[in-house]
Amino acid sequence: MWIVVAATAVVVVAAAVVIVVATGGKTSSATTPQARKGAPLLLLDTGLRSDPKSRALRRAAVLYSKGRRAEAGRVFATQHSLNAELGAAFARWPDGALARVSELARMHPRSALARLHLGLALIWTGRNTEGVAALREAERIEPDSPSAVRAGDLLHPRIAPGLPNFVPSFGVPAGVAKLPAEQQLSVLARAARKPELRAKLLYGVALQRVERPVSAERQFAGAAALAPENP
Repeated sequence: MWIVVAATAVVVVAAAVVIVVATGGKTSSATTPQARKGAPLLLLDTGLRSDPKSRALRRAAVLYSKGRRAEAGRVFATQHSLNAELGAAFARWPDGALARVSELARMHPRSALARLHLGLALIWTGRNTEGVAALREAERIEPDSPSAVRAGDLLHPRIAPGLPNFVPSFGVPAGVAKLPAEQQLSVLARAARKPELRAKLLYGVALQRVERPVSAERQFAGAAALAPENP
């Protein structure tokens, strides 16, 4: 059901191993900062979307991860979303990539996705202190996003990636479980608009799994308000 999120978590485990400049939120001074080999990690956010553009972005991201950056860049060049623009910049690494990512971060000042990749780009050029600051900004400006969660993973590499999920004593109805993941989320969202305890809990869990912790907390708070005597 949540294969996309699970795959992202695997990527972030590798990222936390690579990025050792941030431990406990503090930059490391054990070594002299220097540029890293290869191109930066690319951690795009396409959520659970299954439309052709999202599938193309995922395909390009896989090509990028395999070192086939020229091929990935051609796919990214066919789109004009922030995901695609960041991917295209990284595919050209290092040729003007940092300048382009910095520009995108200025153009999207409230985007954790842009700040996350600015942080990665800075760290890959050896500007670790600035990179860590950008990751912290990603957490701060858009906390209810997968990119903020990814930034947190990189800032705290000794902690398991992602966020812990609440597990209720009941599951999603069978009819909902059969739906594609994107439709499941929509159905659960509609159900949670009603004052129903289970509906709010299930939607909260779903939001946790797509890494929207602030929205999930609102659903859980709503559930608690409906049943204040229910542990």
